[in-house]
Amino acid sequence: MTAIALALISVSLTSSLVLVARIGPPRSNSFASSQPVDDDEEKVRSPD
Repeated sequence: MTAIALALISVSLTSSLVLVARIGPPRSNSFASSQPVDDDEEKVRSPD
């Protein structure tokens, strides 16, 4: 039981670290190129 719990915790930690490593560095570039906030701002401006 303890081994299973430790395995699940380690897998979750590693997956979260991998996600942070993937999302972290290119965050400014990818999010700036396709940011939902920018689209929302444009959509808000057009009806006005």
